[in-house]
Amino acid sequence: MVRIERERGGVQEIALTAFAEADRAQLQRWMEQVAADPQVALNERLLAAKSPAILFVGNSYSSDVPKAFEQLAKREGRAVLVEQVTVAGRSLAQAAADADTLAKIKRGKWDVVVLQEQSLIPAFPPAQRDAQMMPALKRLVGEVRQAGALPVLYETWARRDGDRENAAVFPNDTFQAMDARLSECFKAARQTNPTLTGVPVGHAWAARMKDGKGATLYNPQDGSHPSAQGIHLAAAVFYTTFFNTPVAKAPGDIDDAVALNALAGRLGLRQLPAYPLPAE
Repeated sequence: MVRIERERGGVQEIALTAFAEADRAQLQRWMEQVAADPQVALNERLLAAKSPAILFVGNSYSSDVPKAFEQLAKREGRAVLVEQVTVAGRSLAQAAADADTLAKIKRGKWDVVVLQEQSLIPAFPPAQRDAQMMPALKRLVGEVRQAGALPVLYETWARRDGDRENAAVFPNDTFQAMDARLSECFKAARQTNPTLTGVPVGHAWAARMKDGKGATLYNPQDGSHPSAQGIHLAAAVFYTTFFNTPVAKAPGDIDDAVALNALAGRLGLRQLPAYPLPAE
C-alpha cells in the first residue's frame, strides 16, 4: 500500500496496483530506497519502544552529552534509559579492544549504541584515518548488530582553530578545512557500513560557525570541547535524529536555545529521497 498525506490533512492509502505500470515501478523503487535508509529503522525502533535503551561509547566529547540528551528527552515527554562508556582520549580501536566495553555492548539489551571516534582521527589524511578508524568501526558495528542493537555514528565537530596538534601535517589549519576532512571521513564511514546512521552534530557546528555564532559552542579554554551551548546543541541533534521530531522546549539556562533547537531540527530530521527518482 502507498500512504499519501493530503495537503489539507488526512492520509489516504492506495494499493500499488492502482497506479500505471511506469508509476508503479517508480514508486516501488522509491519505497525500496526509503526502506533501506538506516534512519528509518532507527526512528521506527525508538518510537516503538516504551523506554528505549541507549549506550554511548566514546571519550570526552561524549562525557556530558548523554546526560543532556536524557534530560532533554524528559523535558520533551520521552522516557529513555541512557548509559555511557566514555574514557578521555579513547579511540574506537581502544574501545574495540576493551573487554569490558564489548561485554557492555553484548549484555545491555540496547536499542541503540552510539559510537564516537577520537576527535582528531577522522580528520587525519585518508590512508592514516582509514587504517586507524575503519577496522575498529566495522568491528564495533558488527558487535552492536550481533547484540540486537542499531549502530549510530556520532559525527563530531571540527576544532575552533583546526588541528593545531598536527601542524606539521596541516599547516595553517582552520575550522573549515578540518570540517571538510571530517565530513569526507564520516561519509566514507557510512558508505562502508550501510546499516550505520550518522548523527550530524558537526554539521550543526559548521552552520553556527558560518553564521558567526560558533565560538560560543566551545569551551573557551581549549576551543575543542563543548560549552553548555555546544552540549545542548549536540543533545538536540541526537534527539531530532533519533525520534525524527523537532525539539519543542528550550531550557532557560542555555543562551539561544530556541535557535539551537531549530538548527537541530533542520539537520536531524530524516531527509527522504525526492520523488520521482532520477533515471537509472
